[in-house]
Amino acid sequence: MEPQTACLSTSTAGLAKFNRPWLPAAFPRERLFTRLDALANRPCAWVGAPGGYGKTTLAASYVAARGMSCLWYQFDEDDADPATFFYYLGVAAAARGAGPALPLLTPEFQNNLPAFTRRFTQALGQRLGAPFILLFDNYHRLPEESPLHAAWAEVLDHLPAGVCCLITSRGEPPPALTRARLHGQLTIIAAEELRLTQAEAEGIAGLQAEHRLSAIEVQSLNEQVQGWAAGLNLLLRRSHPTRNSPLLATTGLIFDYFATEVWNQLDPALQTFLLKTALLPKMTAAMARQLTGEGGAETLLATLARRHCFTFRDEIAESDAATRVTAYQYHDLFRGFLLDRGREVFSAMERAHDQRQAALLLESADEISAAVELWQMLGDWEQLSRLVMQQAEPLLRQGRGQLLESWLSRLPSAIRDRSPWLLFWRGQCQLSRDAVAARTTLVRAYRRFKHASDVTGLWLTWAAITDTYSLAWDNFHAAGGWLVEFERLRTRYPGFPSTALEARVTCGVFNLLVHARPEHPEFTDWERRIVRLLQTDCPPDLYLVSLNTLLLHYIWNVGQHGKATWALNILRAANADATHVEPVLRCAWYWGEFCYQYWYEGDLDRCLAIAEAGWSIAAEYGVNLFSGILLSAFMHANLSTGRLEASRAALERYTRLQKSFRPLERVLYDVLSAWEAWQSGRLPGSSGAIGTSSARGSPHILPYHRSHPFGLGAGTRQFGPALGCLAPLSGYAFLEPSDA
Repeated sequence: MEPQTACLSTSTAGLAKFNRPWLPAAFPRERLFTRLDALANRPCAWVGAPGGYGKTTLAASYVAARGMSCLWYQFDEDDADPATFFYYLGVAAAARGAGPALPLLTPEFQNNLPAFTRRFTQALGQRLGAPFILLFDNYHRLPEESPLHAAWAEVLDHLPAGVCCLITSRGEPPPALTRARLHGQLTIIAAEELRLTQAEAEGIAGLQAEHRLSAIEVQSLNEQVQGWAAGLNLLLRRSHPTRNSPLLATTGLIFDYFATEVWNQLDPALQTFLLKTALLPKMTAAMARQLTGEGGAETLLATLARRHCFTFRDEIAESDAATRVTAYQYHDLFRGFLLDRGREVFSAMERAHDQRQAALLLESADEISAAVELWQMLGDWEQLSRLVMQQAEPLLRQGRGQLLESWLSRLPSAIRDRSPWLLFWRGQCQLSRDAVAARTTLVRAYRRFKHASDVTGLWLTWAAITDTYSLAWDNFHAAGGWLVEFERLRTRYPGFPSTALEARVTCGVFNLLVHARPEHPEFTDWERRIVRLLQTDCPPDLYLVSLNTLLLHYIWNVGQHGKATWALNILRAANADATHVEPVLRCAWYWGEFCYQYWYEGDLDRCLAIAEAGWSIAAEYGVNLFSGILLSAFMHANLSTGRLEASRAALERYTRLQKSFRPLERVLYDVLSAWEAWQSGRLPGSSGAIGTSSARGSPHILPYHRSHPFGLGAGTRQFGPALGCLAPLSGYAFLEPSDA
C-alpha cells in the first residue's frame, strides 16, 4: 500500500491560497526591507499589526525586491484543522518540483502531532533550496483553540539552514512560540515599526493619480491616521483629501468612516458590483461576471487592483499548468465594509438570490468552505447536506476529518439525526478520536439505513462498526452480536452492491471471528474465503491487515506453525520495500513478526531487535496506536530471559502511556506488571495487579493474552501455595502452539 501523499485536483480561485499577490507599483519600504534582511538567519520573522498596516504588501514587495524564492501560503479558517494545513502546504510544495513525498496527516498520526510535524518539516526542507522563504499570510485567521499553534515550535526547530518563515498576523505569536521568542528563533516586527514615516507617506502619495499633494499636506494626512497605511490610502481617495477628520477609537471605525466618504463618490453601478462580488472571498473575472451580469467585470477588477483600491490580484495556474488565470480578492477590511453595506442596501430576497448564486459559483471553483458558509447563512440545509456528503469521502481520505466534522456541526441536530448518511460520516469522523462514541453514532446510522432498506449504507456501516472494536480494543465478546446481525443481513441481501464492498465485509467478518468467535462452526469456511480474497485483486490496505490477522490467528488461536510461516513470508515480501507500506501497517507487521519469533523460534535477542525496530517506527512516525503493544513486546522478551533491569526500564516507558491506554491495553499492562512483580519477588504487588485486571473482566475479552508465556497453571504447580495469589489468572486460556 503506497503511503498517502498530498495531491490536489487543482481549480482556479481555489489555488489563490498559494500565490503571491500582484502589486502594481508598490512603494518600496527599504527601511523595513533592511530590517527583514537582518533577520535572514533566524528561523522566523513575525510581522504583527492590526488590519490595514500593509503587512501583506510589505511581505510581497520584499520578496519581489530581493528576488528570493518563496512559497506563499494564505491562511484561512479551514487551517484550524492541522490535517487541512499540512494537506494544502504539501500541495503547494509538490508544485515546486522533485523531492521526497510529503505525507498526509491521516488518523493514525493525529495523536502525535509533534512527531508528524518533524517528519513533514524535514521532508519539506529537502524540497527547498536555500535561500528560501516560507511566507504565511493572515495567521490571525487561526482560532485560539487550534492545535496547529503547538506545531510551530517543531517547524522552527527543524527547518534547514537558509530556509526561514515570514509570518503576517493581526496578533502576537501564540503562547506555543514563547520558547522560540526567548531563544531568538522568532523576531517580531510590530505595529509601531510598520507606521508610515514621512518619506514613506510621500512615496505612497506620489503613486496616486487623483491628487498631487505637497509634503506638508501629506504630513498632515499621515498624522491624522498616525502612520496607518489603509487610512492614508482612503484619505488620498477622498474628493477633498486634506479636509480634517474626527478622531476615532479603532482602525475598524476609522476605516468605515473614511470608506463611507469614498463610497459616496462612486458610481451606483460600481457600488452594486462591489456589494455583490463581496460575497466571493476569491473570484475570477468570469465568476464576477456570472454573479453580477456585468460584462466589464474584468476591467473593473483590474482597475481596482491597479489603483490600490484594497483589491489583490493573483496569477494562478489551472490544472493543465499551461493556462494561467487571474483571480482577485478584496482586503479583509474592505470586504467587511462591503458585506455590511450589502445587508443594508439589498432586500432579504435579493440578498438570498445573490448568496445562492455565489454559493454555486464557489462550489465550482473548489472554494468549498466559503460555499458551506453561504448555504448555512441561507438556512438551506438540503444544499448544505448535499455538499457535505459530496465532500466527505475525499476529506477523510486526506485525513481532514476535523474539518468535515465542523461542517457537519453546522447542520441542525434534527437534520443530522434524520439522515443515515450524515450520521455515517459523523461516525467516521469520530472513529480515530473516540471509537466507542463512533460506534454509538454508527449504530444509529445503521438503524436508519435498515429502515430505509439502503443496502450499500447497511453494509458500509456494518463494516465500520466492526472497525470500532479493533480501534477501541475493548469488548470483543460483545462484538459477537454483530456476527448474528451479519447473518440476518446476508439472508435478506445475499448479494453485494460491489466487489470492493464484499471484500471489505469479508475482512470485517474474519476479523470478528478471530477475536470474538474463533470456535465458530463456520470459521474454517471464512478462513478459506479470506485466503481466496488475498489471492485476488484485494485492496492493498485490506490485504495487509487481513494477512496480519491471519498470521496472528495461526499463532494464537490454533498454533499452526506451517500456516503461520506461509503468512509471515508473504508479509515479509510485502514489507520488503518500506516506501510502499504505510507506517501503521509496518508496525502491525513487526508485532506479527515478534509473536512468530517468540512462539516458534525462541531467539529472544532477535525478538528484542524486532521490538526495537517496530518501536522506532512507531516513535518516528507518531503511530501511537502501536506504541503500547510494541513496548509490551520488550517486556515479554526481557521477562522471559530474566533481564529484570531491562524489563523495569520498558515498564517505566510503558507506564508513561497509561493515560492513552485502551481497555485491553490496560489489561495487558496489568498482566505484564504482575509478571515483573512476580519475578522480582513482590508477590503482593503481583496479586494486586492481577486482581485489578480480573476486575475489568479481561479473562472473557482478551484473546491477546494467549500470546504471552506467563504459564500460570504450570507456575502454581511448580511453586505451590506460595503463588496462590496468582489464582485469578487461572481463567486465561493460554494456548501452547503446536505444528500444523
